[in-house]
Amino acid sequence: MIPNRIVTRFQDDNRAVAPLIGFIFLFGFLVIAFIGYQAQVVPQQNAETEFEHFEENRYELIELKNAIMDAGSSSRAQYPNRSTRDNLSDTNSCTEWSTSGRTSPDK
Repeated sequence: MIPNRIVTRFQDDNRAVAPLIGFIFLFGFLVIAFIGYQAQVVPQQNAETEFEHFEENRYELIELKNAIMDAGSSSRAQYPNRSTRDNLSDTNSCTEWSTSGRTSPDK
């Protein structure tokens, strides 16, 4: 059990209360300032970086789409004659894109 005079001595002691409260207030202001920075400045910086990344990817995807479209229309497959089996399909047919996204053979 704790003697009464030690408990009384701690209850009457108020030497470090004001500096401790001041430190808590200053620390709170620092935390609030950091939160404000994270909430306002960081998203603006990230938006610029994300926009630049979006533009780079946009042009790369346009180039990829054009390459795919050119690959499908630039040349037709020429199958060699085989002695044991027939060719797989007519070499004059081609698959084209339609507006609905489905493919249809070219006749």
